[in-house]
Amino acid sequence: MASGLYSVTTRAPGTVITSLIYNADHQAHIDGRAAPFVGGHSTALSQMQLTRSPFSSGTTEQLPASLGDEIELLRNQVASLKQYLSAGVAPAQWYTQLVSPGFLVVGARMVRTTNQSVSNNTATMLSFTGAVADFNTNSVWAGGTPTRFTAPFTGRYFLGAGVKWAAASAGIRRLRAQVNGSATLIDAHTNTEAGTSNVQYQTISMVWQLNATDYVEYEAFQTSGAALNVLAEDKQSVVGYMVFLGI
Repeated sequence: MASGLYSVTTRAPGTVITSLIYNADHQAHIDGRAAPFVGGHSTALSQMQLTRSPFSSGTTEQLPASLGDEIELLRNQVASLKQYLSAGVAPAQWYTQLVSPGFLVVGARMVRTTNQSVSNNTATMLSFTGAVADFNTNSVWAGGTPTRFTAPFTGRYFLGAGVKWAAASAGIRRLRAQVNGSATLIDAHTNTEAGTSNVQYQTISMVWQLNATDYVEYEAFQTSGAALNVLAEDKQSVVGYMVFLGI
């Protein structure tokens, strides 16, 4: 990119301005407004493709040195937005058209691959194996804390869980969501009909405001008189999820 003003032709005092002189000077004025002379991009494809991060020189923002530099900074942000809207895939160029944009899901949907035993009259947090996950981004779920779904950002989240209880002929079944190990967000109860022994399904869901690092767990509870399994028969049987909706 060139810089500086274009050359100005001066005339001697008393010069008669003819149409030829006037038209030539006027054309020079038009030519002088080309991108290289007014500090903009671009006169070549390679110039049009230039971008620059504001942190190109380290961790401190580098201020633009010219209008062209400012344009390169803006192009960098356009490319970043397009990468986000393309589920993390960077565009070939900052101006590349989005063909099939898809928003990156921030959250996790985890299941179990084996049954989990829930002792009689004992609150038990569902523990997810991590062997099967529909999605898990931003470390929402981690194997070191298999009962927890941790909020990476402060904002609103869609939360939910589901279980399938093994058949038993007595007691209640309960599925509950708790935040930070204590506060109950929502729960579901069912009572076993006397004289019957059927499997029971329970699901819960809600939208909740969480702070970054808050964690949600899903608690199972039953009073059948003995230990009872929640069944990991398919991807819907024992499931927990957390999805970030926004601030």
